[in-house]
Amino acid sequence: MKKVICLGGGNNQVSVIKSASRLGLEVITVDRNNIAKGKKISNYFINKSTGDPIKIFEELKSKKISDNIIGVLNRSSSYPVITNSVLSNLLNLESYPKDTAEKAISKGQLNKTLGEKNILVPKSIVFNEELDIKEFIYPFIFKLDITPGGKLGVKLINSKEGVLSYLESFKKRGQIIKEEYIEGRDISFGAVINNGELFPLVILEEWHKINSQGDISVKGISVLDNESSTHLLKQLIKVSNLVKDILKIKNSFFWISFKYTPKKDLYFIELHLDMGGDFVLDHLLPKATNLNYPIDNFLEIYLFGKKNYKGMFKVIPTSIEYDKGSSISEDGRLLSIINHRSYESVKKHFEN
Repeated sequence: MKKVICLGGGNNQVSVIKSASRLGLEVITVDRNNIAKGKKISNYFINKSTGDPIKIFEELKSKKISDNIIGVLNRSSSYPVITNSVLSNLLNLESYPKDTAEKAISKGQLNKTLGEKNILVPKSIVFNEELDIKEFIYPFIFKLDITPGGKLGVKLINSKEGVLSYLESFKKRGQIIKEEYIEGRDISFGAVINNGELFPLVILEEWHKINSQGDISVKGISVLDNESSTHLLKQLIKVSNLVKDILKIKNSFFWISFKYTPKKDLYFIELHLDMGGDFVLDHLLPKATNLNYPIDNFLEIYLFGKKNYKGMFKVIPTSIEYDKGSSISEDGRLLSIINHRSYESVKKHFEN
């Protein structure tokens, strides 16, 4: 029987394990927590860190379950992205090079690589304390090179005081990137790459709020109707294909984010080679598509290829907000999910 590896067995991975099971696959779950929630619903369990591909591979061999593995499933945007690459290589599975994985989790490295290949990126430098703060032009963005998660460590800086406050909070947490601030909409494009071909699935828009201290947080996410976003979609596909080729990605989930300016330019912001968050796949997309399990579509294309691609999701304008509403996520957070009449209705909802 064909098998997949799921990196992680916590709350966020439960729906991934269930999806693979619905597709008739055996699931090997890896988690250092021996009582991880996903353990009970998996066929096999490896009690190792998701950040240690060599030990995972050795355990697969030791348990004699390394045969018939057709893919590695990962929902983390951090170090398991590297694990996916290394482990796939050991199992003779196509994915992406290790150096691509390392760049994907580093804001500075990836911006440099893509900028050198003429992808439009915000101007950025690695911050060091030898730089003369007096010469800074405001506003700009500070962010950690390797983000701990979400928007933590991402801040709009408007003054010298803002610089000093940020450094006090984050200078011991890793390398800091100083980045040009680009005005525009926050667009995310979800796709799957199989056998080197990009299969577009959905366009999202993130809605942010910035408080008086410059802290940036996500208010919510909405789904964009691709039929009324034709120009944007063509741009997204063109740039995404260029990025895919530059980074030599053969098989992967693919979530790429941009600033979409009033002049209709797309500035690359970040790339995630993981499956994507549970709020989008498990809660927002089912409501927007009227499909019970859109996550299954992602897995089918990733694991079985082009024959399972039915085009982009047909969606209705839908939004999701966190820590409010009546829906409950796997980890117990409240979610508000609303179908809207139009994009203008979504915009009005978040701008009020």
